[in-house]
Amino acid sequence: MVITQSQDQMLKQVEEAGMQSILKRDGVRNHEYEGYRISKQRNGVSFDTVTVRQYEMLLGDHPQVSTGPPVSIGWNYEQQQPESIDDFETRRCLYRKKQLNHMVMNYYKRTAIIERAGFTAIEIKAASCEADRIKRQRYVTRRMLPLWKIEDVIESTGRKAKRAVSRNQAVQIGTT
Repeated sequence: MVITQSQDQMLKQVEEAGMQSILKRDGVRNHEYEGYRISKQRNGVSFDTVTVRQYEMLLGDHPQVSTGPPVSIGWNYEQQQPESIDDFETRRCLYRKKQLNHMVMNYYKRTAIIERAGFTAIEIKAASCEADRIKRQRYVTRRMLPLWKIEDVIESTGRKAKRAVSRNQAVQIGTT
């Protein structure tokens, strides 16, 4: 891998900013042995290019939002031109998000994305209400789980009692 001057400068900027890059300055180890130069390639996987896809953003149906409309990605996408993994990683280090909470979208950001995608206020409100309805259903399910165990015991006891009664009736019929 050959690092150009501009990539080298970008690597220095990344390192000065206290970030880490996955770029390595030397991917091959060179050794001298009795006048012969031996190159040993490191074991592992390497990648040459990266192709980025940008997927459409749609109204979602998952209830894991605190408030507002859930956002999902669709099946349609725009594919960008392939680029060198070195260039991609160098650019990505400068703007990538470090912590998970930086990737969380708040209500206003989700709503803006959905509105830019062309959804109406009525559709957004309907998706928000559907997410709230599913959240309520899940809450009820979690609260009722201990009671369902009791219900299972009662049903099981009822089935055993029925079997005992039907056995007694079969015995009485057989003896008469």
